[in-house]
Amino acid sequence: MRIPVCFSCDNKYVPHLGVSITSILKNKNEDDNLVFYVLDGGISNENKEKLLSLKSIANFEIKFVKVDNTKFSEIRVYGKDHITDASYYRLILPDICNREDKIIYLDCDLVVRTSLYEMMEIDLKNYYIGAVSDPNFIEQRKRLNLKQYINSGVLLVNALAWRRDNITTKVFSWAKNNKKKILYHDQDILNGSLEKNIKIIDSTWNIQISKIEKRYTNFDKILSDAKIIHYVAYKPWNSPLRFIPMECLYFKYLAFTPWKNLKYKFKLKNKYATFRLFIKWLVTVRNISKEYKVIQIFGKSVIKFKRKIYKG
Repeated sequence: MRIPVCFSCDNKYVPHLGVSITSILKNKNEDDNLVFYVLDGGISNENKEKLLSLKSIANFEIKFVKVDNTKFSEIRVYGKDHITDASYYRLILPDICNREDKIIYLDCDLVVRTSLYEMMEIDLKNYYIGAVSDPNFIEQRKRLNLKQYINSGVLLVNALAWRRDNITTKVFSWAKNNKKKILYHDQDILNGSLEKNIKIIDSTWNIQISKIEKRYTNFDKILSDAKIIHYVAYKPWNSPLRFIPMECLYFKYLAFTPWKNLKYKFKLKNKYATFRLFIKWLVTVRNISKEYKVIQIFGKSVIKFKRKIYKG
């Protein structure tokens, strides 16, 4: 089965893109025909060659697509989070990949644990996108006056219906008219402009690790059933003193990439906050639900359950 998968990436984020692609290749079905579209935010030729070298794991097709950044000048929101133009590329994805009827869009800060065939088989009917609801964003629903709010890091896009109904124009129009409301960039734009045309898909397709105890109740089942682990907020590569569930998966797949020997440099921005994190790193015990508690000693963590231990 042909499975078109799209990423948006700049040169700085390429190693993480490599990890995401590797996780897909390692868990694909034998007959999955993977086509990767990389919306190119300035990837060097050297890094493109490194991505191509991943064909040693499994065969795939990859297309690097240059995007005209001027398209986003009227809707671009500047803030403290330093979001790049590459984050907005997904807003015009169906127009860029104009030969595809359905496309999977993935952020680069995630790992895939299963074949994407099942996700491609989800029937979107007349919905323009399928995505996972973010249960932790109640305030964002209120802010935008919405009944639901999805995370835009994992999307199943009905590109055929999107182009048919000229949805790009609708999305950009909403963004221009509501620019003062926009806080979470492309995510707010998709939620606000397509609210009634978003199909909520099973949460296993986008398990968001940050503040996981507030997002989900059954921790053990959530982790065992997760098809995609999404490292929102805190990243395995720049949060050395934080407990990040399933961060081991990131480094597992990193080991199969040309960036396996990459040394990450951790910046300590706030000395007081860093000291507090260091103390927590030494010894921490905290409850994350009624049934689970995290015990962390010298950075090594386990999640203790009444009857069993899940090693993260």
